[in-house]
Amino acid sequence: MTDRPTAVPAGTRLLHVGMHKTATTVVQNAARAHRDDLWRHGAWYPGRGKDHIDETRALWQDTVSAEIEVANEERWQEFAAELRRNTDRRTLVSAEHLAGMSESSRRRLVAAAGGEPHVVITARPLAAMLPSIWQQFVKERRTVGFESWLEKVFSADRDRGMAKVFWQRHDLGALAEGWARVTAPDRVTIIMLDKRRPELLNDAFEGLLGLPGGTLATEGLDPYRSNRGLSVEEVELLRRVNRQLDGAANSGGHYFRLVRNGLVGGMQLRRRPGLDEGVLAVPGRFMEPAQDAARRAIAAVRESGVRIIGDVDTYADPVRPATVESFEPRDVAADVAVEAVAGIVASSTRSGVGFERAAQRADAPRFEGEADAPAAARDADPVRGGSATVRLGSGAGAIATAADAVAAASDATEVTLRLPHLADDVFAAWERALARGEDRSFDEWLAWAASSEAWGSPGALVDPAVVADAVEGLREAQPQARIVLSVEPASALCLRPPAAAVLRQVSALAAHRGIQVDEYEELLAGAIATVKAGPSGRSDRTEPASADVTVAHQEARRRALARLPRDLVGIDAMTEWPDQAPSRPVDVPTDRIRTSAAANLCVGTILASRDAYEASEHNPDDDGTLGAAPPGAGRNRAPASAAPVARALRGLVDRWRRR
Repeated sequence: MTDRPTAVPAGTRLLHVGMHKTATTVVQNAARAHRDDLWRHGAWYPGRGKDHIDETRALWQDTVSAEIEVANEERWQEFAAELRRNTDRRTLVSAEHLAGMSESSRRRLVAAAGGEPHVVITARPLAAMLPSIWQQFVKERRTVGFESWLEKVFSADRDRGMAKVFWQRHDLGALAEGWARVTAPDRVTIIMLDKRRPELLNDAFEGLLGLPGGTLATEGLDPYRSNRGLSVEEVELLRRVNRQLDGAANSGGHYFRLVRNGLVGGMQLRRRPGLDEGVLAVPGRFMEPAQDAARRAIAAVRESGVRIIGDVDTYADPVRPATVESFEPRDVAADVAVEAVAGIVASSTRSGVGFERAAQRADAPRFEGEADAPAAARDADPVRGGSATVRLGSGAGAIATAADAVAAASDATEVTLRLPHLADDVFAAWERALARGEDRSFDEWLAWAASSEAWGSPGALVDPAVVADAVEGLREAQPQARIVLSVEPASALCLRPPAAAVLRQVSALAAHRGIQVDEYEELLAGAIATVKAGPSGRSDRTEPASADVTVAHQEARRRALARLPRDLVGIDAMTEWPDQAPSRPVDVPTDRIRTSAAANLCVGTILASRDAYEASEHNPDDDGTLGAAPPGAGRNRAPASAAPVARALRGLVDRWRRR
């Protein structure tokens, strides 16, 4: 074993091939941060990014499509040409995906590097890596649970599925033998990380590259950029989100932007998980198989004759077994959900990971939304004869003015005006208020929302006169139309208080960072719609609200009822409409939230962002160019469109029904 190694000869290409989860991100961030320092000392870190994963994708990525394969090959050829420059410098190439490549791909990389390249493999104890590696699988859109994954990894068949992927990347003995075959044993170095010697990693790379000690030091690297591990609660939330996302939102571009950089990045950057959230560790029953596999790998490493920095025997070290009762907790800390949803909002509004670039957005282009027609009228197909149903109310997707009701009915020969129960209309208005950043308590908000001064404002109740005005407008526009009044029964369901509390905190974070209400309203409206579609987001635990706050609204209902023609179908059922009473959610603790509800909040925000993003690509700006700004960044945007959310929810509801 050696400590600081001697430098490789000038002009050598140093190929750092992983493994995954062995501080590769630390090495890459250090090399990126100190590119100029490397150059001054005769070394070179090609490119401009953090690593060389994209540049080498043609070597390690499975075929996705002919078009992508061609693009990957072009990118690789460009990078290979770049490697032929600066042949007098020690050059570092780093991409953890290179470890598990096929032998033919390894030979392509070695040939492109030219001369006598030197391969570096970083490693740490196998049992300690397993939780981190599984998390990486989950970050790659997989949904398998931790113990199920371990069962597959340590199954007898290593040549199929997840086990094959795992051992291609993390069998240290096979990696040492494979890379030694395509180079030479003395041109392969294994660096064994050691928690007792944190300086070993930088010392080894500085030595190999001929750099002065301390060159690669990185002070204050944040948890997102150092890719800190997730707690049991955080990773379970991510796994649930993966399971619920549909194919379009789960595609590469949306997923990386909204989930990897948004949801995961927000949690990593802005949270410090406590021990009570559960530390992911290998269950005791898997410790012996892990150590046996590690011992076999150690023997193969020694047999291969490659160089070793550190103590390779630690690859078989045991770790403290897991003590958590479940790797799939039913609920999570509320701030896990807050930072996850806030991270998606931040990414959607081009505010950086965890809103870190919010102050730099002043000149960013913004998505222009459709602000003229209300959501329900805008998304409905024009009615040509036949019947139409118009829901008058305060929530997202409802119609709040007589003019919009007439427009939505068009020239239908029968129009049904549906009137929500006051309790449900109050809850719908409350939900819209939450999506718009409401920070008052429910009771304080209701006192405002039910006052005549607030009627018609976003997040307040609608003026009851709208009902009479709509009837008069319809009779004037379509004198022959049959108008039916339909009073909906009370559902007695409200948004669960923990979900409401999460939304309030998310909007407060966004507002604090200077994000405007019209940028995040539709995103949080999507979150509300999705969480309400699942049983974990709705509650029947309500109680009567103070009757005093809705006296003015009830009086206005009586006046509206007195204006309605007595020949309307359904008028007789309206007698109790003015006397309906509001309800309020029962106060419950809000420091924890069901994991399923937290996942639904995330999924709803992601789907709303995706829909808005895709809409922006089909709506030209005033200058005729496609809107370049991200979803959620809309000036003067009307309430969240009901149709896109409904389309997204149908698939979710169908899946819940099949369970």
